[in-house]
Amino acid sequence: MMDLIPYGASDFPVSATRPLRAGLYQGVHLTCLEENLDQLREFFMRIFEERNEIILVNWGATVKQGLGYIIIEWDGCEVDQMFLDMLRSEEMFLDFSLYIRDEEE
Repeated sequence: MMDLIPYGASDFPVSATRPLRAGLYQGVHLTCLEENLDQLREFFMRIFEERNEIILVNWGATVKQGLGYIIIEWDGCEVDQMFLDMLRSEEMFLDFSLYIRDEEE
């Protein structure tokens, strides 16, 4: 985690994303240790501050295991592959899932 934090929005490489049908959002629900939650939330807010299509939807702690969670959505496009690669490779992210949401549902 410490290697990720120094980077700002302009330092985080943006990979090409494929568009989705209008009204669709692709989202990521990730889990982490609750003690890392605030630091990760601030990191994501910083790296995505210039990306209007990315929405930090919610964050908090799970009830049963007390894990931190963050939900991020991409409006009208798929999640950046480089972001998914980071989630897969960085040990601080315990797990994550992808979903697609239709704004009409």
